[in-house]
Amino acid sequence: MLNSISVRKALDEINTKWFLPCAASNPLDINTTEEERKICCMFDSLMRDFPIGIIILLKTRIPHYPFSEQYTYTDDEIRGYDFIAWEGQKILQRLYRGVNTFNGKVLCYDLLHDLNNKNYERYLTGFSFHKKDEKLPWHYIKMKDIMRENYNDMFSYPPNFKNKHNVKDFTQSCLITDNLHKIWETFLNRDRRNLNYFVAYDFADAVDVQFRLSFCTAPIITSVYSKNKKEETFEDLEMEKNYYHHPGIF
Repeated sequence: MLNSISVRKALDEINTKWFLPCAASNPLDINTTEEERKICCMFDSLMRDFPIGIIILLKTRIPHYPFSEQYTYTDDEIRGYDFIAWEGQKILQRLYRGVNTFNGKVLCYDLLHDLNNKNYERYLTGFSFHKKDEKLPWHYIKMKDIMRENYNDMFSYPPNFKNKHNVKDFTQSCLITDNLHKIWETFLNRDRRNLNYFVAYDFADAVDVQFRLSFCTAPIITSVYSKNKKEETFEDLEMEKNYYHHPGIF
């Protein structure tokens, strides 16, 4: 059965009940610039209520190492987990990196970014990565610092928002309020179930669900392009699919 969970609850489950495997064995294996762009895009997709894919969890009794950006572990770090993220590892990895640190940087959000602007460029989002000690404009917040439990605490961070000299007009004030509320609803509200996952209790079911997901969705995506671009090959369509669709689902 397909289940749903909030982003905040999913983050709580990583390294506690959900084992998050890492494909790369070394940080140098990751194209950090491209990964930063995809994390920003995925967080923006969640803010816009776009789907980002389905997570498949496989029941396990085997101890594993916790997910870490350092890729170095000791034997005493081995833990027991309830589930392995069989499908959707990249979704969970990007969520984890977005609220922690990645490549020595932190994910930030521009509270003056207008989510309702219909003329936005696909990859120009309100999210961006910055060095941890970098001095940011007053209207930027760090996702790492804003993971609060109380809704009212959202509006007391950072203190600069209380300074009326920073807010130039009523429009800016509304944007800041709306964005803070949206961040709370998207990433912090435990009652907002905006991630879908499926639990498989044996290996065969996990493989079968993974196959059926790819079998059922790929022809639908590529057929849209086939109607308008008969001369293109399947490989061309796959390249366009990867470019034009939100990276969080790949």
